[in-house]
Amino acid sequence: QSRRRKDFPYKLHCMLEEVEKCNQQHIVSWVDGKSFRVYRPDEFVAKIMPHYFHQTQYRSFQRMLNLYEFHKVVVGANRGSYSHPKFIRSDRSLCLQMRIRKRTK
Repeated sequence: QSRRRKDFPYKLHCMLEEVEKCNQQHIVSWVDGKSFRVYRPDEFVAKIMPHYFHQTQYRSFQRMLNLYEFHKVVVGANRGSYSHPKFIRSDRSLCLQMRIRKRTK
């Protein structure tokens, strides 16, 4: 389970927590406890991503979201945010169950 703490979803959850403590929610933040949104992609890449992820481009970050089957909200009040049934603000341990999507042949 300690290996899982190094996985992308766990790091993402920790990052969202830290961003709030550092008062950087104008860049990225939880939307409703069940999704999060990157408000300023350029600042996110420059100021936040290097501290948490190996990716250096926003598109690479989005690819990781896709690999872990996050869904982009395309309509409604949370439009532009990303969600996953096991990525919940109030229960970080759930994201330890998340796996990379299996490739289909």
